[in-house]
Amino acid sequence: MRSGTGTGTGEDGRSEARREAILEAAVECFTSYGFRRTSLEDIARQAGISRTGVYHHFSSKEGVFLAAVEHCHAESHRQALARIDPDNPLEDQIFGALDGKMGYLYRRAVSTRHGAQVAGMSSDLGAPVTQLWGRRYLETLTSLFEKAAAAGEIDLSRCGAGARTRSLLPAAAQIGSDAAALPRRDRSIAALTPTASPRAFSARDPA
Repeated sequence: MRSGTGTGTGEDGRSEARREAILEAAVECFTSYGFRRTSLEDIARQAGISRTGVYHHFSSKEGVFLAAVEHCHAESHRQALARIDPDNPLEDQIFGALDGKMGYLYRRAVSTRHGAQVAGMSSDLGAPVTQLWGRRYLETLTSLFEKAAAAGEIDLSRCGAGARTRSLLPAAAQIGSDAAALPRRDRSIAALTPTASPRAFSARDPA
């Protein structure tokens, strides 16, 4: 016997499940064949539905691509949040978030055969979506810095008198965006701890 509030809820759930299947299939196809060589038939076949079923949700391949970009950014953000343990020190929270976000995007797209092309189109065709999720991610990092400052774990005044938390975000993002920066994680975060030398952060202090 079926549970729920009615057939509408069940139909909505199935429709959403089909949409998610289409987006997962689209990501797989775009990263495997590239945008230009991927057709709606490819996506439908990968999703196990008809081409009409794809058109029920999206009117064009570009529409599917933009929704797939949104899908990947949303999932990478969920992965980042899932890796943040508030009981851990700030540096572990930041690198957990960075690893969750960047690790997912690397595995799902960047490391694939056509990952570079997809990433380029995401920055071009999907620029508004990419920028939106970028702002949400930076807001997450901002919150981590603010909470650590409120708890006395770090002293934001060490990066400049009256500096706002957001001035730290480019440095925080850079730490995780370049593998070569990873060995510097301890020095970068420790430079903001109350016991650190005020000069420790000077090399990374925004001009």
